[in-house]
Order: sequence, then structure tokens, then C-alpha cells
Amino acid sequence: MNKRYSILILFLLIFSITLNAQSVNKNTLLSEALSDTLNMQTVVVTSTRSLKSIKNIPIQTQVITQKEIRSSGMSSLTNVLSSQLPGLEFHQTGSGVSMTFQGLDARQVLILVDGERMSGEINGNVDFSRIPIETISRIEVVKGSSSVIYGSNAMGATINIITKVPTFGLDGSAYYSYGGLNQSNPKEKEQGIKSDIQNMTAAAYLGYASEKFTSSTDVAYQGIDPYRMVSKSPERRHYTEIGGKAVDRVMYVDVDSNGVSVSGWQVMTINQKFKYNFSDNVSASARGGYFWKNRYDLGDYSSSSTDEQEHVPFENYQGYDFTGQVDYKINKLNNLNFSFHTTTTNRDENNMGEIIPKQRQNVSTARILYQTEQLKNNSISAGIEFNRETLNLDISPTGFENRYSSNYLSIYLQDNAKLSERIELLAGIRLDNYGFTSAKEAVDNLFAPDNNTSEKMGVSLTPQLSLKYAFDKISLRFNYAMGFRSPSLKERYMEYYQPYMGMIIKGNENLVPEVNNYFSISSDYLSDNKKLYIAASVYANLFNNKIDAYHDIETDQLIYQNTVKTQLYGADIIVKLMIMKGWWVNASYAYSYRNESGPVNSAQYVFASPHTASLQSSYNFIAGRWLMGPNVSLNYYSSKTFEDMMPTIIHNSGSLVPEVIEGIYNGRLEGYLMCNMSYSAKFNHKLTLTLGVNNLFDYTPTTASFNSAMTSGITGYISARFLF
Repeated sequence: MNKRYSILILFLLIFSITLNAQSVNKNTLLSEALSDTLNMQTVVVTSTRSLKSIKNIPIQTQVITQKEIRSSGMSSLTNVLSSQLPGLEFHQTGSGVSMTFQGLDARQVLILVDGERMSGEINGNVDFSRIPIETISRIEVVKGSSSVIYGSNAMGATINIITKVPTFGLDGSAYYSYGGLNQSNPKEKEQGIKSDIQNMTAAAYLGYASEKFTSSTDVAYQGIDPYRMVSKSPERRHYTEIGGKAVDRVMYVDVDSNGVSVSGWQVMTINQKFKYNFSDNVSASARGGYFWKNRYDLGDYSSSSTDEQEHVPFENYQGYDFTGQVDYKINKLNNLNFSFHTTTTNRDENNMGEIIPKQRQNVSTARILYQTEQLKNNSISAGIEFNRETLNLDISPTGFENRYSSNYLSIYLQDNAKLSERIELLAGIRLDNYGFTSAKEAVDNLFAPDNNTSEKMGVSLTPQLSLKYAFDKISLRFNYAMGFRSPSLKERYMEYYQPYMGMIIKGNENLVPEVNNYFSISSDYLSDNKKLYIAASVYANLFNNKIDAYHDIETDQLIYQNTVKTQLYGADIIVKLMIMKGWWVNASYAYSYRNESGPVNSAQYVFASPHTASLQSSYNFIAGRWLMGPNVSLNYYSSKTFEDMMPTIIHNSGSLVPEVIEGIYNGRLEGYLMCNMSYSAKFNHKLTLTLGVNNLFDYTPTTASFNSAMTSGITGYISARFLF
């Protein structure tokens, strides 16, 4: 019998035994374990930078709780986000793991950790492997533009990963997970490649809290093998442009034995947080962290030298961050916050044992935030921020030693007003002074604007207006927000020869910020017995000056340019249902449609599936001191078409010189279903044991590309968590 069907039968058997164990389901542990699943009074901070319950926020906000994360049995943050957020996909690209969400790529989705921007990304792709899920308290997701309070990049969504805060007294946990990818790469072993990274996660957390002093420490290590995805059959390519000329030509390309190499990695993180209450009105906190990461790639099958193929670190990353805050409570209605955040990331390449510096990036933010409820039924936030980014980059005309910088000075105001018992209003505006190479220029231009300033630097206004109307069980939300994204320093100054495409990717110093207008209508419903929750939304995300790389025919280069227009339309729905006590089902569906006008020779290489859906079933019951049960997760991604510019090499019979076709072609990937299953048993609130299987149906993509699913087939894992 096929192994995946054997595993499925085993899980169904365990599940049937679970259902027959209802006689022991009388312990209050069960209701305590699930008490906050449908709690609309859950307090969130991301939408307004102040504590508000989800029920009273005019902006659609989704919360992924710690219990949902742990009950899933997943040890990867990317798996947790994929299963919980409709429309979210991850792909392997040449620069790491890429993300798309609601039709947008990672550049237009802002990732925060404890409310501060997470940087150190590669080409806009945030490194989620640096965030062990053991340290996460909850994840807040705000859909739509949040540029009014967060500035650049928050154009389509903001994901705030909030780490744990210790409760009173001593609080700690230890976590270990082993397993994951298939550790069998026969062809690599034949050629002497060392594919032996242990697929494991180990993490420890220790917290202490008293009336005056709070401390928390977490340490984590994660390792995962690299692997290779190889197409199963020849790839169909429909060329629409070759050598700058429009064509209509279909070719089938033989399977490339090199396929797509999915990077492996080893990463270690350590974080420390302190907080001290000097008095009832004054407190100070500090957070510091350090990470170290090796990225590994598999060797090239076409190479005959085993020395060149030896499994060595391809890249090394190191970085640290620091956040300091002082809170001053002026009185019961007024509060003042001072904060400073800085993060530095270094990236080096290992080229045959030679360490070559590739990137040095620093992002620093200083902020003063004033919040008041002095006006009746109004919660007002006003802030001023100064942001500075510096970048040393080897792929630039001036080389690694030259440092580029960009400075921003921003002022924003937001008012959350309760107009009546049923109506809540959120209005805000942000003034950004962007694109200056020195802090002095930014300050001078804010107070005395220079009319001769070019479009790539200057002052812009970003408004937002949201309204919530509450019926008895239904809430309606109407949201309009403008967003913006300033071009990154890489997009401005890079100059990189891409060997696979055989051309130069070049930055553009004259880029201007992306601007979008986001419109959405959303609604949610919660039944009286809190057993059914439904949230649905439709949106339009309209871009001007969107930045992408385009093939310049005259120079045969990919050059970053501001496009004319991009329109994104979509809808999503989330349903949470308690079928019976202890048995929850979560279902979601998302649709996105993209319409782009402007140059047709875009070099966009990651495309979103227009339809995505997920279904999760989680069942828990009590047996003695054990809280246990299965969790099943199904994720569906529809078929999609994509564009690429990879060269096609044709070995013509009778010719010694192969034909090389270079141009833009369309490809197609079929839809697929991913199934993950786990079974967890928690003993006396302390020890949790989990057995899990990912990709139960052993799906691997027919065509391996940057747009296909990241999977090596069926994998299993075990994990243990201990709380003390």
C-alpha cells in the first residue's frame, strides 16, 4: 500500500477513536484552551498604534492567536501564515523566498516585529526564518494601506508579529522539532555533495515579571536541508517577444536536470527584552537581538568537479537590532512615547572559500508619539518620525565601498472617533518629506520647500478615512486609504549581470515613489453563541507609478521604471465554525485579479494564483490530564499563467551550435492541493507532544520554476514543547 494512504488511514483511525472519547470530555481544561478563539474583545495595536478591541476598529483586522499557532503543530512561520491568510503564497526565487499576498509582492506588504519595521530583506523579500514561532504571542494582520501611521511599503497589508511578554512571576518554555524535508538526494550523494543539514528546530524562552521589572530572553536554532525541484515533463513556452520583436511561437523545452534549487539554511537568533516601571507614570523598555544565518545551495549537476559541488555555505548573514522606548503617562487621558529603533544586516558570499562582502544595510527610526483622549469619544494619535537608511552594495557601479543613504522626515495625525453607539470613524493624514541624502536636507525642505526639487524627492500627503457601522450581530466597514512606497536604494543604484537571463539588471536614480489608492468594503458576523464567525471583504487597489524592471530593447538591459497603472481587484471570505464542543473548522477563500497597463515587457517573475482556499479542522478532547486531538490543514492554489525571460537552448540536429532563444514567454502551472496533518497531546498544561505529516498527498510540481510550490514531497516530523 502507498505510504501516504497508510498514513491517512492511521490519522482517520486516530480521529475516530478521538470522536468516541466524548465521555471524558468534561474537564474545564477544554473551555479554557479554546476560550479566546472567537473573542471580539481581543485587544490589538496595529491598526492605530494604541490598544483597541477588534470589535471597535473601523479597519478590518485579523488575529492569529498563540493557541491557533500551537494547535496547528506547525514549526515554520511561513506554514502558519499560508494556512491562516487567504491569498498568501511563498515561492523560491534566485534571491531567496518570495511572498505574494492579495496580488502584491513583498515590497508592498509591511512586516513588523513588535510594531517596528523588519529590515534586512533581499530584493524586498523578508526572511521569516529569523522569527521562531515559539517566541510569538500573536500575529495581527491589517488588510489595506496603513501608510498613514507606518509610512512606506504598507500599501496592501501590514503584518505585525508580536512576541511574548512574561506574566507575573517566572515563565518559560522549551521547544524541539525534528524532521521536515526528505534527506535523500541520491544524485547529490553520487557526486559527493554534502546534503546533511539536520532538519530541526530548538528554542528556549525564559521570562520574569514583577511589579517594577520585566525581563524575557529567547534563543532559537533552526536548520533545514536544501533540495532540488525538477520538472516531470517538458515545459511548454509560448513566446510573445524574441529579440525585441513581437512573435507568436510555442516551444517545448526538455527537462533541466538542475531544476530549481531551494535553499537550505542554518539560523540562530537570540533576543533580550527589559522593561522597568520607574513610577505609575514613567516606564522604560529596551529590546535587543542578534541573528546569524548560513544559506546553502546545491551544486550544479552539469559541473564535473566535485570540489565545486561540495555543500558549503553560499551566503552568510549576520545582524542585530535594538529598540529603546520611554513611556510618560501625563495623566489618565494623555500619553507621550519616545522610541528609537535601529537594525543592521550584513551579507557575505562564500565563493570557493573566499568570503566576499555583498551588502551592509542599516535602517534607523526615531519617533515621538502623542496620544490623547481629552476630547470626548475621540482617541487621537499624533507623531513625528525620522527614518534613515544606509546601504553598501557590491552590485553597483561604484562598488561595495560607496555608501548610499536616504532620509525621511514624517508627521502624521490620526483620530479614532466614536460618533454614536453604532458608528466609529477613523481619519488620518501623513506628511512625508522623502528621498533626501542627508538629514539636514530633509529638515530644511520640510519647513521651507524647494520648488526646484526633483520629483524623486519632496513632500507628499497621504490620507485615510474608514467608517464602521454596527448592527446587532453584523458590522460593516468602509475603508479608503492612500499608500506609498519609496523606491529602495537597490532599485535606484544596483547594476547586476544576471547570467541566467544573460543581461544586466540596472537601477534608476530617477525613480519616484509608488502611490496607490485602496478601497474596500468588509463585513463580519458573530453569532450569539459565538460558535460561528464570518468575515468577508472586497477591495480595489489602484497603483500609479508602480516600480518594476522592464526590458529596454535598445540597451538590452532590465531597467527599473515607474509603470503607468496597475489595478488589483479581489475578494476574500473567512469562516470559523464550532461543529461541536472542541471541534473547530476554519475555512477561507481569496480571489485576486490583476490588470496592468503600460510597457508590456515587464520582468516580473513571481505571479499570484488567482484563486486560493484553505480548510482547517481542529479537534480537542480531554482524557485524564491530557488535552489531545488531530489537526488537518488543506490549502488549494489554482492554476495560473506567468511570464519569464529564461533563455531557451535548442540543440538542432546537424548543427554544432545550439540555437539560443531569448525573449519573453508565457508559461502555465496547474492547480494543486497541499494537505498537512498533525496529532498533538498536551499533558497537564505543561508538556505537548506532536506527530505531523506535511504534503500528505506527496505533491511535487510538474513544472519547476520560481512560480511553483516549494515542496520536495511528503515529509514527517515530531516535536515536543514544555512549559514551566
